[in-house]
Amino acid sequence: MTAPSRHLAILWWLVGAVQLLAATYAFHVAKLYDYVYSTRLVQFLYSRPEPFMRAFVFVQYLTVGGYALSFGIALTKRLWREIRRRHHTRVGPVQVQVLPMGTATPRDSSSDPRCAFWRRLLRRGARLLVSGVQSIRQSWSRHNVELMQLRTLVEVSLQTSQAKQLSELVSSVWINRFFALTLVANCWFAPVVHAAMRHRSRAAVELTQSLVDAALDITYAMLIPLAIFYPYYRDFNQKEGSFPWEFFYLDAWYVGAVTEMRHVLVTSWLDFLGKAMPSLSLVMRLVQIERLLTTIAENPTPTGSVLRTQVSRACVSTEAKLRVRYRASVLSRVLNALLACWGVVILSLHLHVSVIAWRFQDSSCLRELRPWGRPVYTCAVVEVSCAARQIVGREREMHAALQDLDAGAVHSLIVSHCPALEMPPRITAFSSVTVLKIYNSTISAWREEAALTDAAHPLLQSVFLPLVNMSEIPIGLRSRDFPRDAWDLEFSGSNITTLPPELEFSWTPVTLFIFEWNPRLTEIPPVLARLPKLTSLLLSGNGIAHVPDRLLSRLAFRQLKLTANPLQTLPLGIGRWRPKAYALFSGSNISEIPLEWRSADTKPIRLEAAGTPLCDSLLARANASSANEVRVVVDEIPVICQRVPAAIEPDYPMALEARQRRRLSGQQLGSG
Repeated sequence: MTAPSRHLAILWWLVGAVQLLAATYAFHVAKLYDYVYSTRLVQFLYSRPEPFMRAFVFVQYLTVGGYALSFGIALTKRLWREIRRRHHTRVGPVQVQVLPMGTATPRDSSSDPRCAFWRRLLRRGARLLVSGVQSIRQSWSRHNVELMQLRTLVEVSLQTSQAKQLSELVSSVWINRFFALTLVANCWFAPVVHAAMRHRSRAAVELTQSLVDAALDITYAMLIPLAIFYPYYRDFNQKEGSFPWEFFYLDAWYVGAVTEMRHVLVTSWLDFLGKAMPSLSLVMRLVQIERLLTTIAENPTPTGSVLRTQVSRACVSTEAKLRVRYRASVLSRVLNALLACWGVVILSLHLHVSVIAWRFQDSSCLRELRPWGRPVYTCAVVEVSCAARQIVGREREMHAALQDLDAGAVHSLIVSHCPALEMPPRITAFSSVTVLKIYNSTISAWREEAALTDAAHPLLQSVFLPLVNMSEIPIGLRSRDFPRDAWDLEFSGSNITTLPPELEFSWTPVTLFIFEWNPRLTEIPPVLARLPKLTSLLLSGNGIAHVPDRLLSRLAFRQLKLTANPLQTLPLGIGRWRPKAYALFSGSNISEIPLEWRSADTKPIRLEAAGTPLCDSLLARANASSANEVRVVVDEIPVICQRVPAAIEPDYPMALEARQRRRLSGQQLGSG
């Protein structure tokens, strides 16, 4: 095998390996979309991406089929060519027998006039067909460069939209910089190549542009999404189907996971086009390169030619085209100028936001963004610490603290250490906020003009109120227009003893409610039993001694927790248990499981009762020690008994929260 042939074989198998890798990637992307669509993970996205996701899954499976079909056809051709080559080598040259003059030859049926007529007709039709195909190919080949430039222009337009979305959702500086520089390279590559290769053949220009376009498609379709997605995949617990619960309380992690997955997944039709185009384009690029290599192998040039001459000769439809130097048409020059200017604009936008981030960096910003076109410093997660700012939290002070923020870009707002917090109306401008957290503060006033509403906060999902003092639920949390996606509401260490009944009409979207570590709370507020979507009710560390038998009969629980309460008996009526539901009563005074629970159609898969009289009696009957976890089944209900920890931790991670707040307050107070 000659050196050029060896190089061609290596290139051919390299293209095949890239096709296999790209097909595997597309298949796993489709499976990821199926998994996200079929689980509760899709609810964490801001938008409703179901129709776009289904369409994108179809495109990914179509891409896998395209890779498989093209590789199968190319492999079949290669094997057939190898079989023919070996056959000709084994048979050798054909021996021609020369007959003496006058020797009769067998009569050929094709000498029949009728057969000759049809043969001439078929040959003429075949020549016309081939001539037409060649004319079309030559017409297209004359404008291949311009067509590739137009296709690049369309791709650059879509990828510019993707880059802008990336700058608004992804905080990683290196990923934003890499995407911007890749996009600039895509804009500038065609003009640079056309200028540098103006003395080379048109075929060489087309080939070079195709190879680089394929590399850029791989970057857009595979490398950048993987760089964003892999850290979350590494942290995901596939057995539990979730992330570690502490992650959801980290200042920047949850917001980052939601926003960055919005960029990885398809959330609109424009987003669909921007993500589908590189995948489909890569299929066509690799097929084109593969066809080129096959053509080279079938039409080798003399052994003295270099590999680039073979590639150039294979690209053209006629040998004359090889001798034609590339001459840019007027359209090509215009497209080159447009692409070059586009690259300058993109580079300018990226440099502009980088300079703003460098000049106005703020230590209270916990997650910085660099969105294109924004003239102000942008922060996705920001903390307003009254201790660090040396204020008490009056409305005027809070308005001044929030005034300079890019309100539309803030996804998580944290207010901490405010001894007299008065929530200002300015908070209604934060339309993108997903998480609102108030820590270690006393709410003095939260009026209706500063209320949380679906009109002002359509993306709000979680409200955290750890160590917050208030005489009652403020008006700002009672709006009838409460955000429709606010499913998570958590109070920990509060001093509230009751909830007003009108919350039944305000907190309708709440599915997870935590109301813990308030010894003054002696009963379950009746309004909680009327929340239509409530599935997880966590009431640990309160003073609840009795639950009315029918209070919770309308709910369907995924989790019911009354740990560390002086609860004497379990309520007789529980609406129903969802699949894989938990019931947790450790550290209470319950002594038996009601008959209604044991005979119900649905049962919890785990009932924790460590440190209760119930477990004491079960362990005594089983003659087992409670030092380690012991599982006792009572009428198909697994009861878990074990030694109770010295201090039962709250569900809200107070230690983690204290470390996060202490870091910023200590830093700012020290600098002051």
